[in-house]
Amino acid sequence: MTERLQGLLAAPWAPWAIVLLSLLLTLPALGGGWSADDFVHRIVLNGAQDFGPRHPLLDLFTFLEPGAWNQALAERGLLPWSSDPDTRISFFRPLSAATHYLDAVLWPESAPLQHAHSLLWWGLALLGVRWVTQDTGPPWVAALALLLFAVDDAHAVPIAWLANRNVLICLTLSTLALGLHQRGKLVWALGPMALALCASEAAIGAAAYIVAWELTRGDARPKALLRLAPLVLLIGLWRLLYNQAGYGAQGSALYLDPIRSPLAFATASLERGPILVLGQWLGPPIEIWMLSEPWLRWALAGTGWALCIGLLWALWPLLKASRQARFWALGSLGATLPLCAAFPMDRLLLFPGLGAAALLALWVQKGGRGARLMLSLTLLGALVFPLKVWGTNPLMRAATQAPLPPTERPEQPLVFVNGSVFGSFYQLLAPLSQGDPTPETTALLAPAWTSLAVHRPQEQVLEIHAEGGWFEFPVDQIVVDPSQLSQGPFQGAGFQADILEWTQDHRPLRVRFTFTDITGPRFLAWQDGAIQNWQLPEVGQTAHLAAMSPLGW
Repeated sequence: MTERLQGLLAAPWAPWAIVLLSLLLTLPALGGGWSADDFVHRIVLNGAQDFGPRHPLLDLFTFLEPGAWNQALAERGLLPWSSDPDTRISFFRPLSAATHYLDAVLWPESAPLQHAHSLLWWGLALLGVRWVTQDTGPPWVAALALLLFAVDDAHAVPIAWLANRNVLICLTLSTLALGLHQRGKLVWALGPMALALCASEAAIGAAAYIVAWELTRGDARPKALLRLAPLVLLIGLWRLLYNQAGYGAQGSALYLDPIRSPLAFATASLERGPILVLGQWLGPPIEIWMLSEPWLRWALAGTGWALCIGLLWALWPLLKASRQARFWALGSLGATLPLCAAFPMDRLLLFPGLGAAALLALWVQKGGRGARLMLSLTLLGALVFPLKVWGTNPLMRAATQAPLPPTERPEQPLVFVNGSVFGSFYQLLAPLSQGDPTPETTALLAPAWTSLAVHRPQEQVLEIHAEGGWFEFPVDQIVVDPSQLSQGPFQGAGFQADILEWTQDHRPLRVRFTFTDITGPRFLAWQDGAIQNWQLPEVGQTAHLAAMSPLGW
């Protein structure tokens, strides 16, 4: 880096200019509107009783919950027929929920103002990042760390997606806690950390930086452990209350609970952890993991492992020489580990990105091997940052709300012969959240990513043979754990499903669907890249549906 650029970054006004630059680049979010989980939030916050009463603060981030809630979703067909009724995907985020409740009170129908609210939290979070990185090195190094973090394209989704605001709030409070701890105010740090835990589970990532701070101080280990004791007690109490209140994850192959399923979490971490590192340092869209066949998923993991080894080799001289480098590297690694409880996504990289940005700035200062190349790749990624902010919500809407063929009976039940779990879920919730006419029920029979043979042996019966089986791709396992799938039969919205044949790895291969009234629903199918009306085959006949590439979804 040239001396002139170093001088600009060292200027007292540089951090403020970087925060302003980042906010300007994120302004496209104001036109993003609502998408995906935003519709769930709108239903809850608007007091809709379609699925029973929901608490706006305690239930806003509860998507699945054993009991009345899951039963209500199943009756409307919003749970796949194969889902365990005890499936749980529920998060304790009352502080984040309170900000959405404020939106619903002040400007319920103004998406731009709600997005402006999120941008306010992003600006506050950047000030927090500045506070915890300002002693990383000379002023220009600290400013470079802030710049690298502020324009990282991996952060586009949390900024642009209203439902993901929770991590921005969590980052703001967590950096306050970390900054206080860095300055020796250990007791004062517990308050913002407790609030951060009430904003998002991502606060565990911030706790990793506090642990890393203590482990790299050079003090005697007993003293470090003693200083960490209050934080450990706080997190332990939070987790106890979290469990007692019924929050957590179960019944999903994508969301894992490290406490309840430690072996599954450890196994998944070997694959997911390196992919998260790959996404952080080289920037490929790691979301392709959940739309990939097994060989590609392991290829991504293998590339991630190779990158980890390469980074360790390149950074080793810096790590040996700099306590700050060891702190940020260990903190980033520690913040990555709990993220393996979810499937790999760029939007998870907010907390690992904090340490990675500071570490790269120190690497550039030292001029170690590969530093200039890595800096160039990072800054190139910044060029797509505003584009990703602008495109986040339209892309999510395209993936979850593909246009349906017109109909004169919007209340008619929908049956997707093939498709995605997300698509059938939001096709009902999106119009419901806006007060539009909605189908009585929706249902998804089979995945769209494999060729289907649909046979009609009897008037009310369809038998579907999926060439690759059900749940071949992770995207369809969000509310199902194939390894725990029972023998059935399974009750769907207006039909019963019986698994007739299994794959070798215990996934359904051929399933019989017996309908109560097969003439009542409107049948739809993905064909030629679009959702189209689908004609039932005559009794005794077989219809075929071609596979659709998940990567072309």
